[in-house]
Amino acid sequence: AERAATVSLILRQLAHELRNPLTSVKTNVEHTRDMAHRAADPSNPFGSGQPTGAEPPKPNEPSLRPLAQIAEAAGDALHAVRQIEAILVRAVSEGRASIPPAGPVDLARIVETAVRICRAEIREKSRLEVDLRAAPCVRADPTALGQILINLLMNACQAIPAGDAEHHCVTIALSEADQKAHIEIRDTGVGIPHENLPHVFETHFSTKNPPVGAGGLGLSIVKELVIKMGGTIRVHSEVAVGTTFFVDLPAVPL
Repeated sequence: AERAATVSLILRQLAHELRNPLTSVKTNVEHTRDMAHRAADPSNPFGSGQPTGAEPPKPNEPSLRPLAQIAEAAGDALHAVRQIEAILVRAVSEGRASIPPAGPVDLARIVETAVRICRAEIREKSRLEVDLRAAPCVRADPTALGQILINLLMNACQAIPAGDAEHHCVTIALSEADQKAHIEIRDTGVGIPHENLPHVFETHFSTKNPPVGAGGLGLSIVKELVIKMGGTIRVHSEVAVGTTFFVDLPAVPL
């Protein structure tokens, strides 16, 4: 029975960790499909209905922007697929939330990758602001660090109600002080009731009602990975105002 429970927990953790990147893949593929249809629309003079002898568009002309958007969306999907592959490799080899020996990592680069994976879904519900002006290096495994950021960004996105993207925002900002890298991920979502804040990092506790995905495993995994990197994580939230997660990791010289 104990073995079965352990296997079940591992599978649920894996399912949860795969859900966010897979959602990004789905969203970006759908976007790619829609943009491809637009580029091939006969009403577009430089799509499939281009008249014979028409002058081809120049690289910076608006008619080519859909193709650039297709390439960007495909790139985002590729980043998400690579994240899935890395999570699977670690899950198969370890069967638990562990990380390999860490080396110096450019935090800004990891944030940019996580943002690329999450931005399509976030922009459906809110604005997205990224502040990388103070981006130190940290000692961490890139895949595990990306996993932390993706979980927190998607958690922020899921906290925002649909239908009013102009008035909502998800923000990720970096800073450095006292030899620590500080990461803040803020949202203007529904917030977490005060009585629930002490439980947000507990396994199986979910900030969402009803629970999304594996039912409250995401933040517990995030905390475990942060601690294994020698860091800390805390949360501040106000109902109907929003939530901020603060992650501190040891900074290292460039």
